[in-house]
Amino acid sequence: MDNIFTPLAVSALVSIGLGYPAMLFARRFRLIDVPGSAPHKAHAHPTPLAGGLLLASTFAVAAIVFRHLLTRDIFVVLAGSAVIFTFGLWDDLKG
Repeated sequence: MDNIFTPLAVSALVSIGLGYPAMLFARRFRLIDVPGSAPHKAHAHPTPLAGGLLLASTFAVAAIVFRHLLTRDIFVVLAGSAVIFTFGLWDDLKG
């Protein structure tokens, strides 16, 4: 795992693999953005709000798989991302 592109490739594959389950999760828990529910919502079809969930789960898997590459600075960024994800998920759930 000395190649610098290995974490990028693994993260991309994890993201592709978790995309559909994240979308199903969003639909199951009604995390759906409905068109016309606000003036700025211009999309034509209901859209699952699963992007943050997918990004957070990809970060978590990459951090576990490549924990030997984690530095203090990267850990701080991941911790901050976890806080932002938590508030974003709470906002999506509350509406």
